[in-house]
Amino acid sequence: MNILLAALFAAGVVADPSAKCVRLTAVSVDPGVDQELEFFLLGPGSDHEYETMFTTVADVGEIAAAFEKAGFPKGEPVKFCSFYPVGPRVKIEPDLSGFIADLRCTNMPAVVYAGGTRHADGSPVAATNMPLSVFAFYNLPQSLLQFDDSLDQSPTYGRFKAKKKLKKGEKVEFKFTLVPDSADEPYAAKFSSAESAVSTFKAMRERAAAKPLSVIPDFSPDLRLSEAIEIAKALRAIDSPRTKVNGFVPGQFFYSSFLPLEAWKDRKMRLAQPVEIKLGNSPNEDRITVIDADWSDTSSTEPKLVEKTFGAGENVKLQQQDTCLVFASGAVKLGRLYELRKKLPRQVVNWYVYP
Repeated sequence: MNILLAALFAAGVVADPSAKCVRLTAVSVDPGVDQELEFFLLGPGSDHEYETMFTTVADVGEIAAAFEKAGFPKGEPVKFCSFYPVGPRVKIEPDLSGFIADLRCTNMPAVVYAGGTRHADGSPVAATNMPLSVFAFYNLPQSLLQFDDSLDQSPTYGRFKAKKKLKKGEKVEFKFTLVPDSADEPYAAKFSSAESAVSTFKAMRERAAAKPLSVIPDFSPDLRLSEAIEIAKALRAIDSPRTKVNGFVPGQFFYSSFLPLEAWKDRKMRLAQPVEIKLGNSPNEDRITVIDADWSDTSSTEPKLVEKTFGAGENVKLQQQDTCLVFASGAVKLGRLYELRKKLPRQVVNWYVYP
């Protein structure tokens, strides 16, 4: 065994800055080839060993430090309204496809170094918080490595299974190499009018052909709601790992706010009753409706919905409401909606706008 491999098996992880790679030792937990997996690599002592293929010898903090020592720039994990992890792509040897079967896709997604969420001192949350994830298959924010896709936990469960059986305790050396210049390019997509949106989408398409984009749409306050809806439909159509629509400009709305479910117009179709706002011809004519569920009739399986409507100037107590449905004319300018947002408590974070 050469000196590097001897050091690797002793320390569990070795960084090679000159080759921009990390070598680590993984230990098989032998989950069985039919076990549904949520992780590929977990740190030692994890309480989720039953749903991973390997644990690591080194702890998660040492592994994160090795990636950064090797020159891997830290990416961004998923967070509020950023549903795709962002970061440089990583080549893994031996290839994942030799160990894991993807039951839904022929080509397994690429892997990125998102770096995971961090404590205030910069240390990885995954080093101290269960499940101690080094590589999760779903979009777990604390996981250092992620598939380059938007993969919620529930839909992803059952997608990945072990492809080969390894004896419990068997060690495998993995090499992670940085793919140069592969991180997503931040892209600010400005939408000032329906006409200008055409050229903005064309420019996005051309840039995405060369390099994956992480797009933040910027909806001008001068846009009409009807225009914003059409732009949001186009954003949904291109939203993908190649052109990630990730986040929004502070004070504005995430693009899917303009694409709410039609069924939610019917209060009986909602699981909860968010606050409703109907925009009038002027801010003074705006009306806020709070819907309470009255369960006093014990013979009924459904609550009685009691609505209370308030004028714009009245003091409205929203309790712990975090969601707001807005009803407005399609001709209204987005600036009206942005001003409305400022007036409601910061706890309201989910906005859905109906024309």
